[in-house]
Amino acid sequence: MVVGIVKSTYKDALENIEKLMDLIEYKPKKKKIFIKPNLVDALSPRSAVIVHYKLLFALYNYFINQDGVEEVVIGDGTGFFTKPEHFEKVVKATKSYKLEKEFGIKILNLEHEDRVSVEWKYGKVNLAKIAFDEDYEYINVPKMKTHTLT
Repeated sequence: MVVGIVKSTYKDALENIEKLMDLIEYKPKKKKIFIKPNLVDALSPRSAVIVHYKLLFALYNYFINQDGVEEVVIGDGTGFFTKPEHFEKVVKATKSYKLEKEFGIKILNLEHEDRVSVEWKYGKVNLAKIAFDEDYEYINVPKMKTHTLT
């Protein structure tokens, strides 16, 4: 695993994402990118619990402008906000709705996407099929953990 750290503000996030990707020598390998943010609860971006929508916008712009990348999808599922109206509450509280409203970037509710049953040591679990689609390069956007769910 390669780790890189670049000091940034949300205002200059796109510029600094480019610096970070150069620092770690990362280039997308696939034509489709799936970004999974960390929208774990219906909280404000200032809560320090969720990934800020401005960072998601910068990541989207970085990837969509890379040579060979044809599609960038952002999607998440919290596991406990399973009804569509609950997910809408998360998207509204986190201000992630601005991605679609201002830029046309839709956030998929993974709770309502096609599912696939996956076997693991504790039995079976149904997960979003897109997470296993080999056409997509999977980008998990972690958040420095500051909340009780960690």
